[in-house]
Amino acid sequence: MLSILFAVVGIMGAMPEEISLLTQDLKNHQEVQIGPRTYHTGTLYGTEAVVVYPCVGKVASASVATTLIHRFHVDQLFFSGTAGAADSQLQVGDIVIADRLVQHDLDARPFFKQFEVPFLNESVFFTDPSLVEAAYQTAESFLDNDMNGLIDAASIDAFSLYSPQVYIGGIASGDQFIADPLKIQEICRLIPGTLCVEMEGAAVAHVCFENQIPFLIFRVISDRADHSAPVDFLKFVRKIANSYSKGLIQGLIYQLN
Repeated sequence: MLSILFAVVGIMGAMPEEISLLTQDLKNHQEVQIGPRTYHTGTLYGTEAVVVYPCVGKVASASVATTLIHRFHVDQLFFSGTAGAADSQLQVGDIVIADRLVQHDLDARPFFKQFEVPFLNESVFFTDPSLVEAAYQTAESFLDNDMNGLIDAASIDAFSLYSPQVYIGGIASGDQFIADPLKIQEICRLIPGTLCVEMEGAAVAHVCFENQIPFLIFRVISDRADHSAPVDFLKFVRKIANSYSKGLIQGLIYQLN
C-alpha cells in the first residue's frame, strides 16, 4: 500500500457545504477565528487536520493556503469542490484529479509569457504523482463501494449519477465564472489537456509550490461549463458534492497512512 505520512493536513472547500460533513467528523473540534474565516481544527479520521472554507476565487484561496501553511503548519494540502466540465466526455458526477494546474486568466504579456507566473517563471503547477495515484485509487473505491452509502437513491436519480468516472488531467483556474462555450474552446485550445474549469485550484497550487508543500486538487463535475444541461447547483452541492468531499477525503487519509 502507498504510504505518504503527514502530521497535519489542511483541507479546503470553496463553499461551506463542501466541508460541512468533514467538520462534523472532527474529533476534539476547536474553532480558530482569523480575520473573517473560521479554521476548524481537530482529529479527522485519525489524522490532525485543519478544515476551512476560504470562499470563492483565487485570492481568497491563496490567502487561506498561506495561513494554513504558516500559521497551522500543515504539511499536505487538499482542495475538494465542484467544477464545470471543459472536456465533452465529462458528465455530471465525474471526478477530476488534477495532475497539473494553470491560471487561465493570468496574462502579463509582453513582459512574461501568457499564463507565466512572474518571479517563479512557471506556467504549470504539477501535482506529486504519488498523490495523484493515491487519489485515483481512492476515487475509484468511493464510486464503486461508498457512494451509495453516502448519497440517497433519490439524489442519485435526480442527477443521473449512474456510472460516474474518474479522470486525471489538467484543471484551469481563473477569477471568472465560465458559461460561454466559446471561452471554453479558447481555454482548451490554449491549454491542451484541460478537463475542467474552476476558480481556486491553480492559486492553491501556486502557494504550495512556493512553500514546497505537497497538494492535491480534485473536483466533482457539477455542470457543463457552457450550461447546455442546467443543474440545480446549490442542491447539487448540498446533496452530492459534500458527500463526495467526505468520502474522498476520508478514503484518501486512510490510503496515505
